[in-house]
Amino acid sequence: VKTAQDRVPASEPMRFTLGVQIVGDLGSLPGPTAGAGLSLGLLLGRLHVEALGTAFLPRVAGSGPAAGSGGEIGMVTAQLRGCFAVLRFFDRALGVSPCLTAEAGMARGQGFGLAQQLSPSEPWFAGWLGLSVRHAAWQRWQFGLTAEAGLPLHRPQWVIDDLGEIFQTAVVAGRLTLHASVLLP
Repeated sequence: VKTAQDRVPASEPMRFTLGVQIVGDLGSLPGPTAGAGLSLGLLLGRLHVEALGTAFLPRVAGSGPAAGSGGEIGMVTAQLRGCFAVLRFFDRALGVSPCLTAEAGMARGQGFGLAQQLSPSEPWFAGWLGLSVRHAAWQRWQFGLTAEAGLPLHRPQWVIDDLGEIFQTAVVAGRLTLHASVLLP
C-alpha cells in the first residue's frame, strides 16, 4: 500500500551547469557560419536558464560596389536563454523544451579592396524562439541540440563609405546549436 507521500515525486534540487557549445548560424552574417561559446546554467526542476557567450567566425560580404571590394564581418554575442521541459522521458534523462533567448552583441567588419572603409562595428540585438532536446547521458554530463529562429531587433547594414551597401542582416535568422555541459558539484 502506497501512502500519499510515496506518490509525490521528490523535489529536484537546484543545480548549476558549465558547458560548451558549437553553433551553426544562417542569416546573421553574410553567409552560413559557425561559432563556439561557453555557458553557465541553472537547473531548477523543469526550468533551465543559462547565460551564454558566443564568438562567430567572420564571413565575406561578396563583392562591393567596385570589383574586388567588400568586407569580412564577424560577431560576438551574449545570450540569456530560458527553457522549460514540457516533456521528459526515461526517468527525466531526456527532456524536450521550448526556449526563449534574448541576445545582444557586436558585429565587426573589416573592408578590403578600396581605400574607403567599411563601417567598423554595429550593435546586435535579437530575440530567438526555439526547441531544445537535452539528454542526461551519464553521471553529471548532459548533451543537447537546440534549433532556433531569430528576429533581429536591429538589422545592421554594412556600407563601404560613399559607395553603398554590401550586406544587411536577414529579417529572420536560424541557428542550430550542439551543447555539452556538466553539472557542478
